[in-house]
Amino acid sequence: MTNHSPSFGTLMLRVLEYLSLERSFTLAVLSPDLIVVESTEKFRDFQGDPSIVPIGKHVSELIWELVGSESGLKEILDGKAEIFSLENINRDTGNGSIHYLSLKVIPLIMERPEDGLLLFVEDTTYTSMLEQQLIQDRNELRLTKSSLSKANEELLKLNSLKS
Repeated sequence: MTNHSPSFGTLMLRVLEYLSLERSFTLAVLSPDLIVVESTEKFRDFQGDPSIVPIGKHVSELIWELVGSESGLKEILDGKAEIFSLENINRDTGNGSIHYLSLKVIPLIMERPEDGLLLFVEDTTYTSMLEQQLIQDRNELRLTKSSLSKANEELLKLNSLKS
């Protein structure tokens, strides 16, 4: 009898692929030399050039924001760090809009970090835009408060002069 059941890793990748359809994230498995060995189909949507097949490519060829971050990734492989992350990376989509990404890299197997890495890429555009709007609104409120304080001081001066 031949065993046709998929490996646990294949099943997990399939589950994560399904979950990524519901949320805007993707993932890739990186070898110790930072080559993509597995990825979800959606990974292409998040890499710099979606026409490139990611398997067999160095991760910095696909996610250009990781160029220069190799030492941080090597620290995870060496067991010196548990996570590497880049937050709120902004990308121009070419049509005038901007997308924001969050990258997180962890050991594929916590007990053996030298075996490879797991790269999560999440589209954080919606939350990043909300955060920016909140910051802008807060700054506008501070300016309004300052203007109102100055106007109130002027009114108090005028009121004292009137008296």
